[in-house]
Amino acid sequence: MLPVRSFPTPLTIAAVLAACLAAAAHAEGDRQWQFSEFNDPDNKGRMTARLGYGVPETDDIQVSGVCDASPSTGVKFSSVTFGADTGDLKEGDAVELYFSGGGFKHTIKGSVYGTQAEVGVSGVHADIEHDDPIWKAMQEQETLEYFVPGYETASLQLKDGAKSIKSFIEACRTYAEAILGDGAGRDTGAEPVAETKPEPEKDTAKPASGNAETDAYEAAKELGTVEAWEAFLNSYPSGFRADLARAYIKKLGGTPVAATKSEAKPAGATQTARDATKVSCSAQGKMRSKTSKTPTKITFINESGAYRSVMWLDFEGRPKPYADLNDGDQVTIETFLTHPWMATDGPGNCIEIVLPRAGLSVATLGKGSQGERPAWQREAIKKGCKPGQAWNKQEGCHEND
Repeated sequence: MLPVRSFPTPLTIAAVLAACLAAAAHAEGDRQWQFSEFNDPDNKGRMTARLGYGVPETDDIQVSGVCDASPSTGVKFSSVTFGADTGDLKEGDAVELYFSGGGFKHTIKGSVYGTQAEVGVSGVHADIEHDDPIWKAMQEQETLEYFVPGYETASLQLKDGAKSIKSFIEACRTYAEAILGDGAGRDTGAEPVAETKPEPEKDTAKPASGNAETDAYEAAKELGTVEAWEAFLNSYPSGFRADLARAYIKKLGGTPVAATKSEAKPAGATQTARDATKVSCSAQGKMRSKTSKTPTKITFINESGAYRSVMWLDFEGRPKPYADLNDGDQVTIETFLTHPWMATDGPGNCIEIVLPRAGLSVATLGKGSQGERPAWQREAIKKGCKPGQAWNKQEGCHEND
């Protein structure tokens, strides 16, 4: 005799789905911060502290941290994993997490973790020092948002977590002092450093050399385009590296500019801002950010007589909006030598591409191929006059003669 098989009715299915959805909604709003400290038998019985943020007794975990009294330099750090969107990044890829909230801005270096895990936290793993500003922020802020550049933002609800977070980091500091001596792992009291709007990167390059010309040369080499080498020559038109730059330009099919005699700056001279290098929009498909090794600053000044959007060209060459400038506005952005920028009009059409220079550089939007608009023309544009017209209080918009 065959066993009797029963099939769920539509009402039963609806009830199950409703229960699942209700459970999911409940779980999402029921995450809690939890701290625990114990002798870990799996780690030679050493004292171990754990910090978690998730739904108790479930696999819904957003933050998992651990530290223990190991007799090594690792006792200076807490090992923390933050659940985060990492898209198609691979396990172990070096990334950065950008945190912000309540005026606090901070960056933590880590690596992609748990991409294949069925349970536990999948996101970014980082070893965080016990005096890192993030710990103070997590105890003082009610909410912090964080993200891996280019991916979705996540948030931490911290209002009810300060006590657990404080207990965890104090335990970790106690372990460090016990193993490494008095003062080790103790909070320095340093205030979080406010940063400019974070610029996304995925970089494991060696640090800058400290020599501006060397760093600019390496930056141009990383980009590997005619425009990048021309930008280098604009800053350093003579010398051995300049000759190499011209050779690279020739190899890439470009026409290198002739060598010119550079003016030596006296030692200790104040660094002045120079014009950034403008590049035609026809090069957009070739322009993309490379390493984030040599920091610099670039100021955009909008003198175009119209709205301009300033966009960063990321590591895939994709434009990322960074600033909106009306005519007369300006913005200063902290960036890197190998990071190109693009100015667009309102609909998003490329107007020009800009490459920063070593030190300080200025990009005046409106100069170059389109020419700088005179003051009378900018004023007429603001008043809504037709092309070619001027404006004054007596006549309003009128033909410019």
